[in-house]
Amino acid sequence: MKKMMCIKQLLRLQIIVCMMLCYGCPPPTPKEYNYMKLLPPGWQESYVGGINDKGVVVGGGKDGAGVDKSFIYSGGEYTELLPLSWVNAGACDINNNGEVIFP
Repeated sequence: MKKMMCIKQLLRLQIIVCMMLCYGCPPPTPKEYNYMKLLPPGWQESYVGGINDKGVVVGGGKDGAGVDKSFIYSGGEYTELLPLSWVNAGACDINNNGEVIFP
């Protein structure tokens, strides 16, 4: 019985200490993000496949003619990607060396 009371008292003490420690903590600072719709000019639709640590984005979608293509978005400019002899393409990622990965 005494052992049970000691355990209850310890738990209450832990809760009180935790509340005292957390009471003075400032709330976490919210992170701010910028949202930007990435749709290459003249395209019907697009999706983002990946982004590397340098902020270079790759993705894919349908151009104005409905052809599935990929794009790179870097420095505010789009570059269309459709490897030679490919009929369509969808980039799914990019590494930090700038190498685009296709499925």
